[in-house]
Amino acid sequence: MPRESYGFATQLGWGRPGWHTECVVMSTGLLGPSFDIHGGGLDLAFPHHENERAQAVLLGMPFAQRWIHNGFVELAGEKMSKSLGNTLSLRGAIARVGGRAVRLAYLRAHYRSPVEVSDDALAQASALLARLDEVARDADPNALERTDLAAFDDALASDLDTPSALAVLAETARAARAAAIAGERATASRRRAAVAAMLEALGLGTPRMAQAPLEVLNLVAAREEAKRAREWSRADELRERIREQGWQVRDTRSGPELVPIAVPSSPIASPTQPGA
Repeated sequence: MPRESYGFATQLGWGRPGWHTECVVMSTGLLGPSFDIHGGGLDLAFPHHENERAQAVLLGMPFAQRWIHNGFVELAGEKMSKSLGNTLSLRGAIARVGGRAVRLAYLRAHYRSPVEVSDDALAQASALLARLDEVARDADPNALERTDLAAFDDALASDLDTPSALAVLAETARAARAAAIAGERATASRRRAAVAAMLEALGLGTPRMAQAPLEVLNLVAAREEAKRAREWSRADELRERIREQGWQVRDTRSGPELVPIAVPSSPIASPTQPGA
């Protein structure tokens, strides 16, 4: 892009102060002169965010109290961008594995680190989520002991260290399975409750079949009948009809599970200017 298209000469040199001013006006107009968190990519820390803060402070506004700069989304080790032609749409990823698995794929990396998004990464996240759901299913919230969440809470309190939090979650799930195998019912119930609470805290709460409309539940029941009759083509057809209704059906050892597919109604337009 020619620099003439996004800046102009000033007494202090070439610049584009309008970009920073627009973001100051928008953020303070919507959030007030002081707000908690300002986010953005690592590449925006300078000059954009430093200039935003400079303009706001000169106007007597405290502006953002904390700054969070996230790493780039990568595909095969390269920054994902339209110019490189290596983009994977969020809609496509959600349609493939469901919104919860996509969210988990992001959480496996620290927010300041690069996030690898690929078919393998999405498949791994989907498989991990299925194992965690298996443990958390039918967990009794009354069995939860807050002390079981201490290490998980500490990880999130340490600069939102989601990889460490997920490590605690995975270890708790393993402990729940081990307790169940050993016949330690009270311990297993307690650990399952902790897993469910951690999933909920991360926005990965286990979905319930009852959340789906009756029409979708009837399709699931019909698909189960087709599977029992070994009518695989019919079962695949019903799976697709369930997907068209906005739900993904998963086959688990304890029966079918429905996961909502949160596909946006329309794509989000890309900004012509780098965002705040």
